[in-house]
Amino acid sequence: MDSCLHFNTTYEYMVRARNLESSASGSYFNLSQGLQASLLIATDLAVGAGFDPVINGDELTLTNTSQNASGYLWDFGDGNTSEEEAPTHIYQVIGDYQVVLIASNACYSDTSTQSITITIAKTEETVGTSWRVFPNPTNGWLSIELPDFNGLIYVEVFDLQGRLLFKQSVAANQRVNLSTLPAGVYWLRAEAGEEKWVGKIIKK
Repeated sequence: MDSCLHFNTTYEYMVRARNLESSASGSYFNLSQGLQASLLIATDLAVGAGFDPVINGDELTLTNTSQNASGYLWDFGDGNTSEEEAPTHIYQVIGDYQVVLIASNACYSDTSTQSITITIAKTEETVGTSWRVFPNPTNGWLSIELPDFNGLIYVEVFDLQGRLLFKQSVAANQRVNLSTLPAGVYWLRAEAGEEKWVGKIIKK
């Protein structure tokens, strides 16, 4: 019987016996009249692909919520793939990505796609030797200094899931007030012309 029959569908089948007979002219198979019956498929084998993504900085953690699947193919949207059931992946470049999951079993397959945004990437986490970001941990006021730079410094603060929480432009010798942020760990990105600083800060 076909193992990939459709759910909630009735199939007609016949069972016949085959017996090897012998005669003067040789051997032959004799088939019985057979028994005919109906079969209702009550088990749904269709695949439902699904997943929940969690972003922590540059790292994507995937919880697989697929139903009736035994095989998985992930496409992270940056040229990398995985066949693990619930993989993690680290992105090297910030940007928007389409994460695709193809879930399958011996009979069916299904596809689920979600868009994600990476705002802090592995290759971007740098602490320039000429930058000074202090005090860290901070109670709220944070100084960001770059020697011999007199222009504006563009400051962005993200939570560990990559969501932008704070954005401000300050003069080179001014401080940033982060007192409105709850206590916790955050990503801070500072840009001054061609110079850039990205790292973690702690708000007390």
